Amino acid sequence: MGETAAWAQAYEVLQDFVSSEPGIDIRETSVSIDAEVRARFYELFDNVRAAFLTEHAGEELQAALRLSHYYERLEEQVTKTLGLSDIVLSSDLNRYLHDPFKQILRELWDPLFELLQGTLESSEEFEAIGKDVLKESFALLYVRGYEKCVQIALVQNLQPEQVYEVPLVTPTSKQFIKHRPDTVHSIPPPEPSDRLVFDVLRRAPALIPDFILWSGLTGSYVGMITAVGKAIWKAGNHSSRREWLDLAELVGKFGLVELNPSALLYIDDHVEDLALVADSERLCRPDVVLDVTHIRDWADESAVDYLRKLHLWHAVLRPNVGTFVLNSYPVPNETAAAVADGLHISELGLESFHLGPLLAALQTTSGS
Repeated sequence: MGETAAWAQAYEVLQDFVSSEPGIDIRETSVSIDAEVRARFYELFDNVRAAFLTEHAGEELQAALRLSHYYERLEEQVTKTLGLSDIVLSSDLNRYLHDPFKQILRELWDPLFELLQGTLESSEEFEAIGKDVLKESFALLYVRGYEKCVQIALVQNLQPEQVYEVPLVTPTSKQFIKHRPDTVHSIPPPEPSDRLVFDVLRRAPALIPDFILWSGLTGSYVGMITAVGKAIWKAGNHSSRREWLDLAELVGKFGLVELNPSALLYIDDHVEDLALVADSERLCRPDVVLDVTHIRDWADESAVDYLRKLHLWHAVLRPNVGTFVLNSYPVPNETAAAVADGLHISELGLESFHLGPLLAALQTTSGS
């Protein structure tokens, strides 16, 4: 008989504790844990989750920890450069990038309680579900965390001197309900800020940059938006110095297109011209479309599908500088050479990001 897995041994200890404590009552439809034994219960509960995570996702956890260390270095550099009070990320991603072990443990909370409650019939069923949960969690959070590291590395390489944000107030539910479709709303001008706010999705009357930087690299303002959603209200202050794409015309020509690259960049000599990315009718033509990918085999069907989508984005948005794909794995020369004019695919790397081609293009671009 093979050796009992470490997590299974930890689970036996937990089960013995639960059975021996009258202050713990765990049933299929209810859980009651007295305060006097709660700390010890969760200590043993966490021991099971930690052992399972270490046993079944040790390699992925090490990759997550390396990414976390890299992110924290970037965070420290950018915070110091701009004198920031905060870098705002979604709560799950923020936890993952600062303490991936603790964040991923959360994924095993429900399955382990279901095992204790008898909702799962066996340890084998828990093990199968736990493996799937960890695989999905790592796939999602590592990709998002890696992408965030690239975005913050780009911020640092832009040689930022000042950050701005557009103080757009999120309407209340009542205001959304009472909104008249023909009402035109004014977008406030950007204001100096002491924080970077990344893609914290909200109900948006209009799309605005996550933030705007004064860049010493470009000698101009650079706006970045990292979550291209749908604007639902009409804005009245489209800059006459920017080019605007009519959304109805784009839908008529290309159909409904899901635009979800890693970021759109806007470069301009006038900070006020970067306040608005899109309203319900028009989208500002970007200067750069940026996407971060993790493609190992460019001949795979999923990679072919991605390239089709990429060419569609490039055709729809027509970025002034170009579309840049930064792939974490090597890119074959024939793949890099086969893309359309203005579309660039290059290897980014897993540990030390190679942003050279993108930075060179940005450096030679002047604002509008």
